[in-house]
Amino acid sequence: MAERTADVQAHWTRRGVLARIDAVLTELGHDPQNLTPEILATVDHLHSGGLATTRDQAERITLTPKSRVLDIGCGIGGPARYLAHRYSCRVEGIDLTPELIETGQVLTERCGLANRVVLRRTETRQCARSTLC
Repeated sequence: MAERTADVQAHWTRRGVLARIDAVLTELGHDPQNLTPEILATVDHLHSGGLATTRDQAERITLTPKSRVLDIGCGIGGPARYLAHRYSCRVEGIDLTPELIETGQVLTERCGLANRVVLRRTETRQCARSTLC
């Protein structure tokens, strides 16, 4: 399992992710220190379909402020922030890639959503023992 974790990390790790996001946001006329999930939507939904797919999937279930969501493979946390912002629910995101989690934590703080979104790194051996993964 350690080999698989290393493969995933090697595939997804791109040094300087936060700096590149900040540069793009600045170029688009945004203050990278004061963000909303809407501002980040073009750069932080790393799955196919982007924000449109996140919205579509969220509309298929009933989310309320009492809901708790687990986002497995959360990357930098775009969908987690969208759900927390749109539905006022709590979201925990897990991912294998340290830089993506670190970037996501900074972006979550900048959006003022740290009280509803927690992103953390996990390892495959943790998932193997968990009924959540």
